[in-house]
Amino acid sequence: MNADRGPRRGCGGALSRAAARAVSARHVAAGAVATLLALAGPAPGLSKSEPVAAIDQRAPAVPVGLRAVDRPGDAGGHIQLTWQPSADSVPRLVGVGAADFTTRAGAAAFRPVVHLAGYRVYRWPQGGEPVLLATLAADSDGYVDSTAIDNVLYRYEVRAFDSAGESAAQIAAGSDEDTARMAAAVDNSFVPADADGRPIQGWFDHTDTVVDLNDFFLFADHFGRLEGEALYDARYDLDRSGRVDFDDFFLFVDNFGREVANAPAPGS
Repeated sequence: MNADRGPRRGCGGALSRAAARAVSARHVAAGAVATLLALAGPAPGLSKSEPVAAIDQRAPAVPVGLRAVDRPGDAGGHIQLTWQPSADSVPRLVGVGAADFTTRAGAAAFRPVVHLAGYRVYRWPQGGEPVLLATLAADSDGYVDSTAIDNVLYRYEVRAFDSAGESAAQIAAGSDEDTARMAAAVDNSFVPADADGRPIQGWFDHTDTVVDLNDFFLFADHFGRLEGEALYDARYDLDRSGRVDFDDFFLFVDNFGREVANAPAPGS
């Protein structure tokens, strides 16, 4: 039994060495052929392709996390917008004809392409229709609306666009996302006061001049928000503690029913 296995191992080793030499020879031959072809230039049936633009048939991914807030510390007329960029702001590889690459007709290579031309910002007041406000570059993630009328509540939308069209997030009315994209510009140097000149807190709804249930509902919508969160709004943090909590609620209750005597007219 042992004697029979010896010759088979020897034979197998010889075959393996022979196969290795054959593979090596083929590699050398292939290298030589490639070198000759490169020196000779494209042979019949081969072509040097030109770049071919990829066909973009879909609108870019929607930007998310849109937030609108009154610009703090100013005299009104400005609303700040921020959002997270579209996922298509990052280059992706697409198939194209390879430039400066000798290949058979129809072969393809890859190159990075950004499926995003930019953003369009839309704005509309309650009961109105969206109006184009600005067109921004693809690397934008924020915008300041400097044409806002004080004390008018606006809703905003940011749409990503390219040659295939534009896309916007589908946001349900009354959702947190919807609330986050709404804001009114206010004169931060203005201090509401009663007829005796005493300051008033909790006057959020400027469609009337009384701290009433409309203001309470707005306050309730922001109750529990912390500074740094997307929906935090410093106007409802009456004691400036960084949190809209019961301390602010008690301050609101103390001012409930008071009338603002120095209220500016809407749009003034």
